[in-house]
Amino acid sequence: MLPNNQVTPTVSLAKPLFSYLQKQSENEKFMRSLEIAATFILISFFLVFAILPTASAISSLLGEIKSKELMTSKLRVKINDVIAAQDTFSRIQEKYFLVNSSLPDRPDFYGSANQLVATLSEVGASTTKLTFNLNDDKPVEGFPVNIKTYSLTTPIGTNFESSKTIISSLIQNRRVNSLPAFTFALGEEEDGAKLKLSLSTNYYYWSEKP
Repeated sequence: MLPNNQVTPTVSLAKPLFSYLQKQSENEKFMRSLEIAATFILISFFLVFAILPTASAISSLLGEIKSKELMTSKLRVKINDVIAAQDTFSRIQEKYFLVNSSLPDRPDFYGSANQLVATLSEVGASTTKLTFNLNDDKPVEGFPVNIKTYSLTTPIGTNFESSKTIISSLIQNRRVNSLPAFTFALGEEEDGAKLKLSLSTNYYYWSEKP
């Protein structure tokens, strides 16, 4: 056992050592705290300036890809509709002539006059006068507003049997028409016809004009 006078100096020497070690421990804790704080700051920096913009860019790209997929799907449907329409048009195009000859997209005065003359020629009848009357300002009952009409009026020298054939042929003609009025009268001696038929035929045509 050491004497009392030797214990006191030893304790006095140990106190500075303990104090130094304590300070070193506190310094190490402080440095570790700084390192942890710096690590959190760096992580936050990367989150804000690197990871978040990247995630935002990826999200935006995914949205654009989805939008383009939807657009592609819609375009595919429209393309299929166009192809179907073209196929339908190609199938009915060959029949368009028949449709247009029934209800043409223009008045076709020459065509209607030729049809009437051909009908008369079939029964040996003839006419010396054809009169066209435009009815664009009059509504046509039973037809849309943009269906227009004009009438063809003519006196025909013929007989009763031929008159029936003429009227029947005009009614059954492919060209859309109506026969609102016709009259019979005795023929004049100089033209050699026993009967004179006067008729007015309405011819219809399709007009884009309302």
